[in-house]
Amino acid sequence: MVLLAGLGSLFLTLSCQAQKVISVGIHEALETYVPQKVQDIKAALASTGLNFEFLVLPNERSIRMALNGDLAIDLYRQPMAMKDHTHMIQVQPAVDKLEFWLYTSSQTPSLCNKTTHPNNTVVGVLGIHWFEDYIYGGFQQHKVVTRFSQAYKLVSQGHVGVSLLTRSAIELEAKRSGLKVNVCGRQPFLTIKTYSYVRSDFSWVIPKIEQAYRRHFPSL
Repeated sequence: MVLLAGLGSLFLTLSCQAQKVISVGIHEALETYVPQKVQDIKAALASTGLNFEFLVLPNERSIRMALNGDLAIDLYRQPMAMKDHTHMIQVQPAVDKLEFWLYTSSQTPSLCNKTTHPNNTVVGVLGIHWFEDYIYGGFQQHKVVTRFSQAYKLVSQGHVGVSLLTRSAIELEAKRSGLKVNVCGRQPFLTIKTYSYVRSDFSWVIPKIEQAYRRHFPSL
């Protein structure tokens, strides 16, 4: 009888967990620049049979809500952004690998010269923490805006020296704005992998998600 009661309690717990709505934060830049990757990750999560709620949020708000316990999962972050937050558990494998290219105004291609970086101003985007973790330290000054489109416009018009973005995103901004830039070099300036992060109090979802990610993202 005790054994049956214990098994019943376990099944009830598992059933409640499966039915629980799990909130997932998606920072808004993803919807603009990697919409297919967002759909791929959603499909992987859906295959777990768990109940997810997806919230598209401003870049900085997304990570703050996850850190403050208002979200169960941050969908897509680079590791340095979470290095001091031990309650956020990295889910394996990576969901994406990104190459970021330095770019400047088409009128100032000389700014691509790496030896000039300490004297340049770079513009980054609020809530995109790889600017803070990998980029700002190599420049004398930095400016922060809320969207990549704003950074692109500032650079293309020569108001700020340089910024970084993926090649596909640079092409998208050029098409949208009609403004051209000069992409620097033949190699990306920064390459990083991104991962989903789960709050420790939702760690019970990790095995199912990792199994799904291994099926959907085997080459990463």
